[in-house]
Amino acid sequence: MKIQNLLLVTVIAFVFLSCQSSSESSNLLEAKAELETISNSYHNAVKTVNVDSVTAFWTDDLQIYSHSLGEISGKEAFRKLLENFYPGLEIPEIRITSRELDVSENLAVEVTEFTEILIRDGGDPQNENGKYVAVWKKIDNRWRINKMVTLPFGKDEIHEQ
Repeated sequence: MKIQNLLLVTVIAFVFLSCQSSSESSNLLEAKAELETISNSYHNAVKTVNVDSVTAFWTDDLQIYSHSLGEISGKEAFRKLLENFYPGLEIPEIRITSRELDVSENLAVEVTEFTEILIRDGGDPQNENGKYVAVWKKIDNRWRINKMVTLPFGKDEIHEQ
């Protein structure tokens, strides 16, 4: 039920974002470019496997529905999960295979397909392929991730650009 509610919020956000007037378009293009840069910085933070660096990109009231991490509510719960998940983990590469951003003044929806390489405890590299939908909010003039749903892809389902 919570995933359905989150998906409904995402659909409503897409509808809202598609109704922006053309007079706002240049500001929104700037906001879109800014958010794409911030999203890239987020992926770089994830590669550091540093809890503080990653959680800095999230709102305090975050909600995550992840195929690999489960359901998480709140930054402190997310922090504790990462503190347990990160030891022994290396993420040498995250490759974005496609990204769509819809941005309004203070709200954005990002749909991204990715491939990341994970190495646990010095073992063999494992590819994780997936897609996420993130809802970003601009709070105190800073973009932060508020909600995210992640879905896995099989090896044959990666969509290269």
